[in-house]
Amino acid sequence: MKTTDIVLWSILTLGLLIAFVAWRFDRPSPSITSIESFADAIDFTKFSTQARDAAPTTSEVKNHYKALLLYSHDKLQNNDGNEASKALCILGSIRDALYDHPNFRSNLVPDDVMANWPTWLTPLDPTIKEPVPAIDAAKTARMKILAYIQKNFPQADTVDEDTGSTLRNLYTDFGKRFVFDDGETVSLRNDLLIKPLTNNIPSC
Repeated sequence: MKTTDIVLWSILTLGLLIAFVAWRFDRPSPSITSIESFADAIDFTKFSTQARDAAPTTSEVKNHYKALLLYSHDKLQNNDGNEASKALCILGSIRDALYDHPNFRSNLVPDDVMANWPTWLTPLDPTIKEPVPAIDAAKTARMKILAYIQKNFPQADTVDEDTGSTLRNLYTDFGKRFVFDDGETVSLRNDLLIKPLTNNIPSC
């Protein structure tokens, strides 16, 4: 091949390469609107693993429930207006998430929080004063309790006996202790699992 032909072929190849690169960079990017439309078409709730990831084990949820009771009893017993209101807010948010019952028990008093200590929880040591958890521990306990119920309730009748019993003991004890009057049956919301229990919880 002549030198002139080699030069011409090189120029032609280089020109094609430049044209291809220019075309690639000049292609329109997907519009924000098209990206948003794609996102809108996805039901992200199906991908939510919040409850599964946050759910404690059976032994852990027992400790969280104990912490919630200790915190609530202390704040209500001391009758500090601001702190008592926070405790009632935390308890009330659990009540509203689980039961179709807008109020606490009509005769609820602070001593009821620790009365008839649940037999399925670790017994309290009468020789010491149990340390009172901070409000952050109480808020964490609230979320963990709700996440535990969210995860295990659909399988309440098929899970192992320990988990199943603790699940029922948990929502039954809370209902009797704080929500339902004597003689009333503890009943959960009919739409309990329509939405995640840990959504839209007040900060208190």
